[in-house]
Amino acid sequence: MKKTFFSFAIAAIMALGMASCGSKSDNAAAGGEATAEGNQTTEQAAASEITEGPGTIENKTFSVDVPEGWKVMLNEDKKIIIGVSDVREKLCIEKNGLSYDSAVENQKSLDGCEDLGEQTYGDKKFATFMWKGKFYAYYNSDGNKGHIVIDGSNIQPDNEAIQKVLGSLKIK
Repeated sequence: MKKTFFSFAIAAIMALGMASCGSKSDNAAAGGEATAEGNQTTEQAAASEITEGPGTIENKTFSVDVPEGWKVMLNEDKKIIIGVSDVREKLCIEKNGLSYDSAVENQKSLDGCEDLGEQTYGDKKFATFMWKGKFYAYYNSDGNKGHIVIDGSNIQPDNEAIQKVLGSLKIK
């Protein structure tokens, strides 16, 4: 009984996380708060204001490179969504406060989840998975106090864009 309830709770938490990344549209364009920090350089402000690649997009938590042909769909304090379109390749990159170990264990416990093992992108190692046709990657960004989760729609783990985006991830 406990295992069934625990599995249901994990699935519900993951569904909420996926819904938060998958429900945004192109009208939530990037912009962030480029001038909120009075001491930002022109280069930093330009990086947070790009609307399509190639270029670098940043928020208060991290930055990533946006591949050529990709658009910035959302830029918030802890979340960036980039992609070709809502119905084609798309990546939601988000800082999450849940411990890295818990997040990875939760992902592994999902029925039908394929553990792709640890993958290296750039100089960082990610726990990677496929679940229900979507790519997921977890990066231990803050000890066990938090992590970066990447939710990839309509994109395979060997996609060149994933290599570039995840390889460019920089934590602030």
